[in-house]
Amino acid sequence: MTRETNVLLTNLFLKFSSYSSGPFGKKTSATSLAVIQEFASVEDIVNMSIEDLIAFVVESGKNRFDHPQEVAQALQKAARSSYRLPKAMADAVNLAMASNIRIIRSLQEQANSLKKAIEEHLATIPQTLTSVPGIATIFAAGLISEIGDIQRFPNQMSLAKYAGLAWTENQSGDFKGVESLLF
Repeated sequence: MTRETNVLLTNLFLKFSSYSSGPFGKKTSATSLAVIQEFASVEDIVNMSIEDLIAFVVESGKNRFDHPQEVAQALQKAARSSYRLPKAMADAVNLAMASNIRIIRSLQEQANSLKKAIEEHLATIPQTLTSVPGIATIFAAGLISEIGDIQRFPNQMSLAKYAGLAWTENQSGDFKGVESLLF
């Protein structure tokens, strides 16, 4: 997903050099991807009426923007300040970006399916990890899969040592030294 996103963003810079200064914080959001796919060039955005662009933002953003007019204006401003690609190069960049977007969407769907399956499976396991702030279901599932059956540890210290969170004790006669497992 990261590799495909990076390739997409590289091609996006070629197509729309000022897109990063545009209104979308997340470049792979649904609305951002709709803009990237819908408009073949920045000229299409520049030449579009602000009313039509607002309507596009509202529709593709599923009416989630508080101020769609500001989003549309920022998008047009970014388009105006971008450099233009020659037509032959723009077609190749658009084709590559369309391919990247299809792959990203497919990977997002697969990740969502896996997340749902993990959440459903985790619900069948008695555990309290998800009650800890900052530990969501995926992280909790990872911890449970790494630790396995907790009954195999005789006490809490054994589990802490297994996780690398405890100091080991080294003794020689009356001298006691400690060594970190974290290094």
